[in-house]
Amino acid sequence: MADAALVLDPPPPAPETVVSIVSQSLRAGRYRREEAIYPTTGELVISLTDDMGEVRLVGIDLAMSEVTTRTFRIQPDGTGAMVETETSCRFRRGDWLAETTVRGRVAAEGSSLTCDHAIDAREAGRVVFDRRWTSRKNG
Repeated sequence: MADAALVLDPPPPAPETVVSIVSQSLRAGRYRREEAIYPTTGELVISLTDDMGEVRLVGIDLAMSEVTTRTFRIQPDGTGAMVETETSCRFRRGDWLAETTVRGRVAAEGSSLTCDHAIDAREAGRVVFDRRWTSRKNG
């Protein structure tokens, strides 16, 4: 038995099209890598920053940007290590601005791990969400 054709009455509306996505660079992005060994402690620190720049979607007049920084720290005697990450995203149109920042830090000391996290969200400079928490694992 063949499937019967589906007939809609009334027929659905014609498909809509979206505004063409034309973008304008407002600020160029960049990538940065920094490495240092601190002479007094011997700690190795590597920092990586990935900045996408700022782009404006012309058709909807929305500007957006994102920057992520990761920092790695290693103790010379192997007793500790840490990674910290921060990502910030911004969206703006005219006088309106919304931004979020997410931070994370994981530190190992001996056989213990400590994880610190934070999320901040703002709209027009006003905090709309703010949460921080810590978790630990000893072992």
